Parts: sequence; C-alpha cells; structure tokens
Amino acid sequence: MELLKPYFLWSALAVAIPVLIHFWHQKKGKVMVWAAMQWLSEKNQQQNRGIQLDNVPLLIIRCLLLLLVAFLLSQPVWRHMAGTETRQRIHLIQPDAFLTQNFRFELEEAQKKGERVYWMSPQTDAVESVSDLPPVTVTSPLQVQAAINRVMQNAGDPQQTELHVYVVNDRHLAAIPHIYTPTAFSLHAPVNPDQKTAAAYLAAEGKKLFVNQANTLVSQPALEAGKSFKQAPVVDRPLTVSVAYQDKAMQKTMIAAVQALSDIYDIQVSVNGNADAGKSVDWVITDQKPATLLPQTVYIVSGTIAPATTPNVVYMPEPDDLIQMGRLPEWLGEQLIAHYNLNPATLPLSKTELNALFKPATPGDGHHEARTSPWLLIGFVVLVGLERWVALTKNA
Repeated sequence: MELLKPYFLWSALAVAIPVLIHFWHQKKGKVMVWAAMQWLSEKNQQQNRGIQLDNVPLLIIRCLLLLLVAFLLSQPVWRHMAGTETRQRIHLIQPDAFLTQNFRFELEEAQKKGERVYWMSPQTDAVESVSDLPPVTVTSPLQVQAAINRVMQNAGDPQQTELHVYVVNDRHLAAIPHIYTPTAFSLHAPVNPDQKTAAAYLAAEGKKLFVNQANTLVSQPALEAGKSFKQAPVVDRPLTVSVAYQDKAMQKTMIAAVQALSDIYDIQVSVNGNADAGKSVDWVITDQKPATLLPQTVYIVSGTIAPATTPNVVYMPEPDDLIQMGRLPEWLGEQLIAHYNLNPATLPLSKTELNALFKPATPGDGHHEARTSPWLLIGFVVLVGLERWVALTKNA
C-alpha cells in the first residue's frame, strides 16, 4: 500500500477534537436545587472528582471517523501483494557492441532462464544471439521511450513486470525531460571509455562547416586546431533541400529561411520546390507526413504533433511562432547541428541526472484506487450511521 498524499495524515491530529468536546460537555452541566433533592440519599449527592470520560463508545466511534477521513484524504493505493520473485523479467538492450560485451553474461543467463530479451529497435526484435547486433543505431531518447512503450504493451500486467534497460550513458538522452518507465525498473547505463568524441563537419567548395571551441557554427577553409574532428566529412557536397508546402506563401517563407541560413552561416545549399524529385535530397521540409523515409534524409514536418520514433524526422508544430520571432533560420540551423552531430556531447550523465531522467510511471494506480476507495467510503458511511444511532440513543 502507498499513500499518494501522505501529508494529509497530519489531519489525524483532529482526533483530539471529540475528546475535548466530551470534556467540555461534562463541565457545562449545572446543579439545580429543587425540593425533591432532600429525599435523595447522601451517597448519591457526592460530587465526582477527577477527569472522567462520558459515553466512551460514542467517543471511540467519533475518533475512528476522523481517522478514516484523514486516511481517505491521503489517497491510499493498494498494490498487489505478490513478491518480486513472481514478476516476469524483460531485458531491453540498446544495440551497441560495448553494452553487449559488458553485459554478455547477464543477458545469456537471462536467456537460459527463459526471460525475454529484446533489442531496442523500431520493431523491438527478440534477441537470438547477443553477438549478432542488428543494423540499427539508437541515439534519440524518443527511440528509447518508444521501445519501452512497445515492450510494456506486450508484457501483460505492468505491476508484475520487472524491466531492465541497458543503454550507453550519453548526454543526448537528456534531450527530453523524462523517459517514463514501469514501477519495477532497473537501469544499466555504463560509460563507454572508448567512445569517440570527435566532432563531425560538412565540406563543400573548399569550405568546412563545423562548431568551433566557442560553441559557434562557422564556415572556414580549414578546421580549427585544438579540437578533435572526424577524419572525413559526413557530407562533402552542397546540401540539397526540397521544400513542398500546400500553402504557397508558407513555401516561399520556408525557402527564404533556408536561403537566410545559407547566407548567415555560409552554407552551400541547393533549394528546390519539389519534394518528389527523382534524386535523393538531404533535407525535406514539408507540411505533409512523408509516406516513405530514407535514412540519409532529414524530414522536417510542420503543423503536426506526433511521437518521433526515428531520429531523422523532426516535427515543427508551430512554425508561425518561429517566423514571427525571426528564429526560423536559427531553428533550422539547430536541427542541422543535431542531425549531423556537429557538436557532440562529451560529458556523461551523473547518477542524479539519470534518476531524474528515467521516471517511473504508474498507469495502474487509478485502477487499484478505484477498487479500494469504495470499501473505505462504505466503512465511512457505516460509521456515520452508527455514530448518529448511538448519539440519539444515549441522547448525547
């Protein structure tokens, strides 16, 4: 059992109220002298000394009522009482050679025990062999969240499932506020000491586009000394961009934003207004969700809010706000830097940051609370009826 609002238990101190009322009720009586009192025996006229409680059963019922109200306000949630040994274990691992080598023994033992082991892939394929890595690269936290959601949808009762997630400790995971996990959850996020931190860069027509040590996107004939770069550019030609909007005014605005990005950062860009061009392009900026996705193409879809399960699809829900603030070229530049990894994060996440990032979610709380609260309310109604019956019977 858990209390969603345990601070309401302080209201249980109100149990002192009926006790004080009972004491006050005793003191408010006054002795009235009348003629018949002379016939009473002397022992019946003796005054009581000390503090005495009157109507003790009624006092107990009223105290129980206040305690039950405090308990209801704290919102109790009843959990299954089954132990952790009865939970099914599911292992979800990021396709990475460092992870599979680091946790090979644990994963192979899990397979021998019949526990389910899945790759963190778009289809969450079952792991046949830990050595056979699928041709999938997981770098986005949205991909991690989507894989967790798919696994838990097929897991059955989430309260009886213990999920183990294996990911490389990378600061790119903190691109979103939270990654929601089930209650029974274990995170395995080691730091890869051999992970390359060399920055990528673009090259075209004798110039190189990269992020310098001042964290600024620049275009220069030579790379900056003192910073580690990859041996070859990720793109060695001018970028090709296709802009296709149903609204012609918006299409002109997007083309102008791309041209502004090209002029500001001296990026060699070739823009056309046809997203269905025969040749592949580097960027597709459109207001229509693409039917097919090419892995080497960045898709920027505006006016749509949807979960991005692939790293090369970026949704821009409110382009008008970026246009009014004049930030559209800057925003497009941020997407270019993120997609081509021009400014890689080198510092891993701390343990505190990982605990804050992976947040346990309890989707079954409402169901358990709905089954528990009616019984508490029925008990409350019964106690109220019993209190009224005793009070009327005792005339208290």
